[in-house]
Amino acid sequence: MVKWIELLAYWLNESPHILCLTEHHLHKQEISKLCSSPYSLAASYCRSKYKHGGVCTYVHSSLSFVSTDSEKYCKEQDLEVCAIKLRLASVTYCIISIYRSPVGKLPCFISTLDLVLNKLYSISTNIILCGDVNINYLCESNNRTQLDSLLASYNLFNIVNFPTRIDNKSSTAIDGIFIDKYKFFNYVIMPGVNGLSDHDAQVLVLNNSKVHNSKLCRYNK
Repeated sequence: MVKWIELLAYWLNESPHILCLTEHHLHKQEISKLCSSPYSLAASYCRSKYKHGGVCTYVHSSLSFVSTDSEKYCKEQDLEVCAIKLRLASVTYCIISIYRSPVGKLPCFISTLDLVLNKLYSISTNIILCGDVNINYLCESNNRTQLDSLLASYNLFNIVNFPTRIDNKSSTAIDGIFIDKYKFFNYVIMPGVNGLSDHDAQVLVLNNSKVHNSKLCRYNK
């Protein structure tokens, strides 16, 4: 609860339209009590077997949204996911938040994410996939190649090219935002360094003449 208050205080003067959180560590009975103005809890997944983990998405009260039924695809540690759909300036967006634990099984993650994307993908919808995938995008690896191969089949590509987790021993980009670069022509991606987590946030700003500077913040609690 304290971190949530600190997070809202951090964005006090420029509140993002959408907040996507991973590893919220909350149970179902707790997460519904967390929300406060100007946000509504739009979608969430909470673990029931293992501790910690979980994903959720909050939407600013100025926007309308529809939640999608994604819980049946969730497999604790392997893939935890929630998704919403909304319209901005006559464009439909699908925001998908995901988390894969460091001990999660990659084959299960890849195959289940494929099912999620197959359900939600359409030519008329702009997908924004974001989350902590625990695959370092600052270096080449077999895990990265497998994930990139799947996402490329849906025209999704990572745009986070800066470290998202920095400590005394390493600097990695294990958090990503994946979009169709052929549909998103005018955007800015930047780190949000606030000290509230061992991961830095990722901030995506969509510049649009009708909806100026629509902002999505991807944050690991």
